[in-house]
Amino acid sequence: TLHCTVKPVCFCDLSHSRTLLSEGVFSLFYFLPSWFYPYLRRENFRRSDLNSAPPTGEPLPDRDRLISRKVSTKLLKSISGRTKVFLSSRKPGGKPYLLGNDHVQFNLSHSYNQSIFGAMPFTPVGVDIEEKNSAVHAISAAEAFLSEAEMAVLDRKPGEKATAALRMWTIKEAFSKVSGRGVYEDFPSLDFSEMAHGVGTMFYNGVYLSSLEIDGAYIAIAAAGRYETIEIWRLCPKPCCIESGGF
Repeated sequence: TLHCTVKPVCFCDLSHSRTLLSEGVFSLFYFLPSWFYPYLRRENFRRSDLNSAPPTGEPLPDRDRLISRKVSTKLLKSISGRTKVFLSSRKPGGKPYLLGNDHVQFNLSHSYNQSIFGAMPFTPVGVDIEEKNSAVHAISAAEAFLSEAEMAVLDRKPGEKATAALRMWTIKEAFSKVSGRGVYEDFPSLDFSEMAHGVGTMFYNGVYLSSLEIDGAYIAIAAAGRYETIEIWRLCPKPCCIESGGF
């Protein structure tokens, strides 16, 4: 039986937590970059970058990408217990790794104004998040990444076809990130049709996968080792948590 918990947390809370990177636990951190706007050092950006938001469907602005990187780095410090962390990537997928620490396995993803960061001990992981309002893009590209079995399942429920296609995309993205292959994975050869129309968990080719819904977004998590609990941390900043007065 898979257990799922949701907890609000700040960085100060994380430094005292004893459950981070526990065996059999998938730790998933969820946050909006906009929550951190008050703590962003404004001298790093033009005023227009700070005050404007991208139209729906456009990439995150530099401001949000910076915040996502800063938050991820701070999470890695809390999880690893290090004051400094150094990241590297390996081709072909460019998956980030924490240098000198195989204990901490992590992955991150963002969609519009939502970001997630997943971690497990010693177990390669992958995560993906897609806001539901991007379902129209998923259905238009469905034939390029869905298997024939998955297309058949979607065709049986035409009213749910777009959202189901988006869910399948997140699952395949998370799966491909476990190995680090990313977009180099042969997506049409993967078959997750049993997860097309609902939240669920499955085991596929040595990888455990789960599909979730949070705040109008589909989230998929994947790990090369079994997890019995998903701990979802809603990461909210507090002034006491932000280094040197800001990012």
